[in-house]
Amino acid sequence: MKVGAFVTDLLQRLALMLRGGSRFQLPAEPFGIGDTERCIEIPWAISCYRGERRVLDIGYANAESRYLDPLRALGIPILYGLDMVGRAVPGIQAVVGDIMRAPFHDNAFDLIICVSTIEHVGWDNTIYFQGGVSQDPEGDIKAIKEMARITRRGGRMVITVPYGRLHNYGWFQQYDRGHLDRLISASGCRVLRKDLYIYTDGWHRASEGDLTSVLYKDNGAPAAAGLACILLGR
Repeated sequence: MKVGAFVTDLLQRLALMLRGGSRFQLPAEPFGIGDTERCIEIPWAISCYRGERRVLDIGYANAESRYLDPLRALGIPILYGLDMVGRAVPGIQAVVGDIMRAPFHDNAFDLIICVSTIEHVGWDNTIYFQGGVSQDPEGDIKAIKEMARITRRGGRMVITVPYGRLHNYGWFQQYDRGHLDRLISASGCRVLRKDLYIYTDGWHRASEGDLTSVLYKDNGAPAAAGLACILLGR
């Protein structure tokens, strides 16, 4: 089996296993040699599901099948997807809109999942869609405030972002500790869990100190070389 197919198969098996409520842990280190941060953040995000009834995924339209398939396999009663472009995905109620001005009422969702998406909000996203949306360096702050608004009291939010040294790549920004703390503070939510990972010939658990100088595609990574996965409670 090719490495990519092996990792995809493993991710789907992990996601199904995690439906039982287990916390995600790397099955081995290094993990996902040659793979992007998706091999970490997908099962991490899926593992946060705890039977919530109303769930929103932000950025679903450009998501890989290895994320959408296990997400839909969770059997979520009401699953919405919000994106700037429409995409028909069975089992997901598609809504076209901007998370900076979320088209939902207050307290609409029990759980919001935002996998490698908020770092793109407010930047040049023509790689994903053609639209004329003006850029806004405060886009992520506006987005997370909206996410908090539409999450019910007692609800939760899952966020994953590229992490390491602060850098603006034009079509997304990579977070450092200060900017991630600012983002979390703007949400008004509390941190329930935060896990960090670094790519060095595969993925490993990491500390803040491991990631201070890491940039996108460092250490031979195919995409992000540092990753932060955060679970917030409102």
